[in-house]
Amino acid sequence: MNIKPLLLECISSYASHFSKLHNKPELDKFRLGIGKLLNEIPVKNIKQNNQINVPRKVVKYLNKCSEVNKFSSSLENSLLSISNKLDWYRIINGTNLDKKLVNGLFAAQLCGSRGLIKSDEIYLGLFLLAPNLLYPLHQHEALELYHVCAGNIEISHGRKKNPFKVNQGDFSLTPSNQVHSLRTGQEPYLFSYIWVADEEKLPGKSWWWQENSDGFWSRISWERQAD
Repeated sequence: MNIKPLLLECISSYASHFSKLHNKPELDKFRLGIGKLLNEIPVKNIKQNNQINVPRKVVKYLNKCSEVNKFSSSLENSLLSISNKLDWYRIINGTNLDKKLVNGLFAAQLCGSRGLIKSDEIYLGLFLLAPNLLYPLHQHEALELYHVCAGNIEISHGRKKNPFKVNQGDFSLTPSNQVHSLRTGQEPYLFSYIWVADEEKLPGKSWWWQENSDGFWSRISWERQAD
């Protein structure tokens, strides 16, 4: 299958989406990144991998997202159309980690180190979270933008600030190195993410935050699954 038209539709929808948002300076890097991708796609030789991995849980959650959500925008529809044609993977792994967390966080890239378009300047992909899941406090050097395709989520910036809800069709901006956590509700949650480098090349460094028995917090360096 020629996946290039679907990819072009996704990036074009993102460009249109950004044109409708308020002209906020903090979105400039994302606008520039999407604009660059839009210019590159027509001249690139883009091929889908011969073998893609779409785990059964991902299929189940994507189907559930389609059943319970009305996709009103071209961006959400285009991302859903390409979602089952991407290579999905668990973003974390390890014997000492909570199995619910390991088995509840999936991602797929359109653009990035393992995406259809290779890049270390911008990552664009889909992120799928299981229902009733806490993605605990973490931070990363990349500047991050979420756009909610299905479901709703609570995001906390910092340990003590009240969480805020982000609903379908909305977006959330996470500054570079902002400590944050995510909590899903009763349904699976699908959103697109964009990472842009603040200074260094992507992916940059990431850390978990963990509360110790003495009440102090420690930062633990970690890496996403190998590309």
